Amino acid sequence: MAGSDAALEGAPRSLDRDDRTRRAVAGIVGADRAERSLNHFAGDRVEVHASAETLACSNGLLAVSAILNMLSRFIGTCELWVTSPVSARLGNRLRGMVNRLGEIDTRQGRHVGLALLAGSEVPARNGGDLPVARIYVGDARQAAPQPPPSRDGDVHLSFDGWVCDLRRGSSAGPIEPSDAPFGALAGSCFAVAEVFKTALAASADPEHLAGIRNRFTYEWKFSTWTMDRVEAGRAASRDNRRPRDLPDLAVDGVLQVGAGAVGNAVVLGFESCKAVRGVLDLMDPKSVDIKNLNRCYYFTEKDVEVERAKVDVLSREAARPGFRISGVCAPFSSAATGGKTIVVSAVDNNEARHRIQEELPERLVEGATGDTTMSVSVHELDHGMSCLVCRHPDRSAGGANHVPLTVEEAAEVTGLSQSEIQSGEVNDSMEITEALIARVRKSSPEAAESLQEAMDVGIDLCGALGDIRSRFGTVNAPQEASVPFVSNLAGVLAAAEVVKLLVAEEEPDTPVLANVLELDLACDYARHDHVSYREPPRASCQFCQGRAEMIDAVLQRRRRSASRQTPSA
Repeated sequence: MAGSDAALEGAPRSLDRDDRTRRAVAGIVGADRAERSLNHFAGDRVEVHASAETLACSNGLLAVSAILNMLSRFIGTCELWVTSPVSARLGNRLRGMVNRLGEIDTRQGRHVGLALLAGSEVPARNGGDLPVARIYVGDARQAAPQPPPSRDGDVHLSFDGWVCDLRRGSSAGPIEPSDAPFGALAGSCFAVAEVFKTALAASADPEHLAGIRNRFTYEWKFSTWTMDRVEAGRAASRDNRRPRDLPDLAVDGVLQVGAGAVGNAVVLGFESCKAVRGVLDLMDPKSVDIKNLNRCYYFTEKDVEVERAKVDVLSREAARPGFRISGVCAPFSSAATGGKTIVVSAVDNNEARHRIQEELPERLVEGATGDTTMSVSVHELDHGMSCLVCRHPDRSAGGANHVPLTVEEAAEVTGLSQSEIQSGEVNDSMEITEALIARVRKSSPEAAESLQEAMDVGIDLCGALGDIRSRFGTVNAPQEASVPFVSNLAGVLAAAEVVKLLVAEEEPDTPVLANVLELDLACDYARHDHVSYREPPRASCQFCQGRAEMIDAVLQRRRRSASRQTPSA
């Protein structure tokens, strides 16, 4: 990418990087106050506190790493405070983690730091200022030799493999070590969502402060096993049966479409769940862009500088022993679903969603976002609930529009006159000549190469100029609000549903999501009695109206295919 190093340091690129965060903030505080809030975010400091015992657990370290990763996408300074002495090995591991997190945002004033206790010594605070918020993971506050006074902005988080417990201003208790990562990952998203609201309140005018504080969540317990909130005496029997250990689960029959923000988080869920084994097929046609850095878990500035394909970054960063990703840098195609029993939709446009649904995968899991709202849905062929077309009826919504060069822009690129561009003729001729190609080459070698290719296959000048205007045009992508904890939660919960679908193949009573879960993380989500529900098909959905016949035909075809592949006795 030409000039990428300078662009990362300059103002225009910086504005692009924060654009989606700015839109999310504007949706809450108003467009006229969004910039001030964003400036506050850049100057804010957040402390994440955890004990050495918590960090020695795989899910404890995972939660802290996820929290710092998300915070670094919008907060200026993030610090990990370890509230009890650590071993040399753990200390080195934490330093390596913090150094990697520092690569996400290297702009001036951005910092991810580490404060390790030496015996009972409390490290000095950066500049002596109070942080805008603190997150206590597990028993961090109790383990601290000199815990600071508790504040309303302090968020306490505990979790086990599947359930997370979040409190404001009071302890949530210790974590329970587990190889299942979903309680830790979901809890991390809820905790960062609360910090986001606290930071907004800190930057608010007095007349708007009460409205933002009404969005705070003070107590929230959520199960990724039942995909709903947990309350005493309700759904206890189902939730108590959540497994502490998982058998090996092969993802070779899973296809994931989309490697953006939600797709990053789906992969994070798979990578972090050590029971997941095999090769995950992943499709996405795009390279990492600067605008991805406000929310995509695995992407850093270095990926933008060299225009790495998204699937290549995930294939490199998320591999571990027993699990790897086979990435294809291409848009979704029907051929990709062959032999796949589960398809994960992590795309951001309805055209792709409709094409995926129209392939009639046996089981389809979607993670999706809209501003500060996330949703996860599960669609099976014959369950009679809504499909992806029901949930996203406008096929054109979310798609990027290609805008060709104007006549004036094409003239500037090629060095031809506007009248020549408009008529498609040079010297009253549509013939492409060597002299014309040489003339264009002075302004644009790439455009000249395009003319040469057109001449070689017999295309005239009018058609060739049309191709150049299209090829050198721009793509206008949808301008949506987005913040990291929203897309991360959507992807992590989608991964959890895939894991449960795989478990359900051997344990049929596994509580797979009946249909839809939806949450607005910028609100007080604890006011909801339930956050998952069954959604009937939309009456006007053309896909669902003909689905019964299609499903019957598809199932019969698949049964015939399976019988042909089964060897006879």
